[in-house]
Amino acid sequence: MPVLVDLINQIQKVLPVRHGGTGSELGYASERLILAYMNDTGAAIARGTLVKLKAVYDDTRVIATTAVGDLPVGVVVGRYYTSGEKLGEFENADPAHQETVAVCVAGRCSVLVAAAVTVGQFASASATAGKAQGSAVPTIGTIGRFESSTAGVGTAAIVLTGAASAFPQQHYTINFLISGGGSIPEAGIQGNVSIDAPGTIISARLLATTSGSAVVNILKSTYAGFPTMTTICSGTKPTLSAAQKYEDTTLSSWTTALAAGDVLRFDLDSIATITSVTCALKVRRT
Repeated sequence: MPVLVDLINQIQKVLPVRHGGTGSELGYASERLILAYMNDTGAAIARGTLVKLKAVYDDTRVIATTAVGDLPVGVVVGRYYTSGEKLGEFENADPAHQETVAVCVAGRCSVLVAAAVTVGQFASASATAGKAQGSAVPTIGTIGRFESSTAGVGTAAIVLTGAASAFPQQHYTINFLISGGGSIPEAGIQGNVSIDAPGTIISARLLATTSGSAVVNILKSTYAGFPTMTTICSGTKPTLSAAQKYEDTTLSSWTTALAAGDVLRFDLDSIATITSVTCALKVRRT
């Protein structure tokens, strides 16, 4: 039967000696806040893996993060034996199933990354299980910032700020005015907009000065591919039908991803009665 041990006390004593730090228990404890969790993945968890809680917030079981938007609790920094000859001993090895893992939840440690990151980027879960990604702005699951860079997949130093944030996302809106200068605008290409920040379109609106009808097509291209454009709206173009306002928050079949440098084109398919209409795209930064 496993025997209870003071895991946190043990790891704070062992880590400074074996794995760097200030060399003093008190100093090292101020650099990292480490908590003990049970590995519930059914497989080994490598050191540096970003993990989240298995279930509810008071659960003590962790698994590797599996998708962007996960809310990690921290980074695995080692394991403990909870029974046998090595009872309570911290091992510089990958934790195995049902062993207690030491998770750094605040302070400095190393984390596995799925792609290149740079110093100062915000760290959050990536689409690769257990690995972090960097972004220029906070996003859902942001847990800290990178202190080192990588050229690709690898391990980077991170400063963890504590529990992941569920609501740090930032948004911006692309507003494009279509106006006939007091007359009904002519159908056709109305103009282009250059995108500065990457993101995902989450809603589209049409706002007209008077009630009427209009259909707006939105096309996209990379800067390198411009002026060749492809619609992002599929079969659900923003449409006014004897109305003054329109909103679509589903964006079914849309191509919603935007990259920095992309170009959007606003093309008026048809219009009646209206002399001025604004197309507004709400974008969540990524």
